[in-house]
Amino acid sequence: MDTDVQRLRQMSGLITPMVLRVAVTLGLPDRLRDNPATARELAPELEVDPLALDLLLAHLTTLGVAERTASGYRTTDLGALLGAGAGNGLNNLLHHDSAAGRADLAFVDLVHSVRTGEPAYPVRYGQDFWTDLAARPHLREAFDRQMNDRMRDWIPLVVSNFDWSRFGTLVDVGGGHGSLLAANPLIRGCGVRRSGWYGWRARSAVVKSAGLPPGWWDVRSVELV
Repeated sequence: MDTDVQRLRQMSGLITPMVLRVAVTLGLPDRLRDNPATARELAPELEVDPLALDLLLAHLTTLGVAERTASGYRTTDLGALLGAGAGNGLNNLLHHDSAAGRADLAFVDLVHSVRTGEPAYPVRYGQDFWTDLAARPHLREAFDRQMNDRMRDWIPLVVSNFDWSRFGTLVDVGGGHGSLLAANPLIRGCGVRRSGWYGWRARSAVVKSAGLPPGWWDVRSVELV
């Protein structure tokens, strides 16, 4: 029974997940990678409380994300995986001011959704998720990056494990990078987007750079409801 109780405590604890998210939001994995510093040295730079920051860094140390050195706290190899340039999507997923980070924090109000059947996101942020993204271009960009990170590993499997050549036209709703069309150059692509969605122009440029044949790209701007 004690083992089961301990498991439930570990599963329900919010401290460690929030410590990691705050560390990412403050930029600690990158800041401390090559330049160790104490909490007192960092506090004015980050505009945070030195004692609270020291407690945060101490918890990161117990997790193996940071380590103490003679010069202060330093990011470990494990902690470096949380860096903005690590290439694994974790930084974008955990940052408080990214689309995913804000959405995850709305789960604090999950009880509201269960009681009412309504989304919790507006309870925390005053508007729904998609309206929030439309009003904040950096969130829209972060969401696009998150989608790319999620699909990066399984899209090659989708492309290679099905005979797509049987189709003459592929309709891409929402956007993509043209991987399927690049592998099947005889298929014509039709991209359908919602008018005004941030990031489509940049995504289109990436698709066009995939070496696809002229005339495949047909973007139709529509209002999706």
